[in-house]
Amino acid sequence: MEFLQSDINRGFVKYVHTSASEDLHDGFKFHVSDGTNLATQTMSIRIESVDDSVPMVTNNGLRAQAGVRKVITEFDLKAVDLDTKVRCVCLYKCQ
Repeated sequence: MEFLQSDINRGFVKYVHTSASEDLHDGFKFHVSDGTNLATQTMSIRIESVDDSVPMVTNNGLRAQAGVRKVITEFDLKAVDLDTKVRCVCLYKCQ
């Protein structure tokens, strides 16, 4: 992709982070030329974490009778939040 300094000045060049992995670092190499000389640099980008992923809970057919204890496994009920570390996703019993 080629663009001019005037494109940057007018806001025509934008960076959009599209990683689904919630990676908080990105970067790219760019080349600058004045028509005679060429310089190459790497732009490193640190991305601020935003909790914008919708948590998903999947019930795979969990059923329990009233008054009967049941061990709930990840095969019965699964919760996923791409913005949250797995060890921090918790399920709570509500009455």
